[in-house]
Amino acid sequence: MTMIARFELITVTYNCSDILRDFLVSVQDSEPNRVSVTVVDNNSHDRSICKDYARQFGARFIALEKNSGYGAAVNAGAKRLPSNIEYIGICNPDLALEKGTISTLLSVFEQDKDAVAAGPCILNQDGTPYPSARDIPGISNGVGHALFKNIWPDNPWTRSYTQSALGTKRRTCGWLSGAFFIIRRNAFEDVGGFDEGFFMYFEDVDLFSRLQKRPRYEPNAKVKHIGRYSTRQNPKTMLFFHHKSAGRFLDKKYSKKWQKPVTFLLKLGLKLRYRLQARKLK
Repeated sequence: MTMIARFELITVTYNCSDILRDFLVSVQDSEPNRVSVTVVDNNSHDRSICKDYARQFGARFIALEKNSGYGAAVNAGAKRLPSNIEYIGICNPDLALEKGTISTLLSVFEQDKDAVAAGPCILNQDGTPYPSARDIPGISNGVGHALFKNIWPDNPWTRSYTQSALGTKRRTCGWLSGAFFIIRRNAFEDVGGFDEGFFMYFEDVDLFSRLQKRPRYEPNAKVKHIGRYSTRQNPKTMLFFHHKSAGRFLDKKYSKKWQKPVTFLLKLGLKLRYRLQARKLK
């Protein structure tokens, strides 16, 4: 059985039928052999349209009764995969895959039996690489990045966190963007999948922080991000969940009693940062 036959792609929809068809076209056009796809819908208003598109492209369609978040939707899709699936692709529908993206990423697992996950080079709309392979955020690089990235983009903490000095070099990293990556099914299941306590944002950071092995970044595989679809639809809501999820990640990573004062101060900083950024969106 070929690797592509042991692979299935999971994407999550929420009121995005206007981009789903183009996404499914790009998936099927990216490989010479048919790619199995599962579409998990988070109780969208346009669910019937998404369902029709899924049927047109032979994709499995799962309709959830409520929107419990991105990670919960992916978990629901993963639990219903056929038993022969060994590799799970996880991605947003606001992407366009370039030719050979999936097969290039799957070859990482074929060449390296220890590889637990692999992610592509994600391109912005203007064709520049998005820093999708990053270090796990810690107190130093995470706080420095959060505080200074907008006013001092080339600060040392952001460079450390985003691994910007490495550019599009093939490498291992701390975590891969949940916009697109492929992971071994057994590894995903061994850690319990995504933590469903993260509604949106940081579920990918948390997942990779719980894995015992670092994922691979494979720049020869490329996808193009058509542009922060959920964020553009509901910018203030997404800003809220981003900061809430960051706080949850801090609670999980720094859970020891002696770390609580530091966590408290960091979360207080997050609240202040959220209020300042939310005001700009009014």
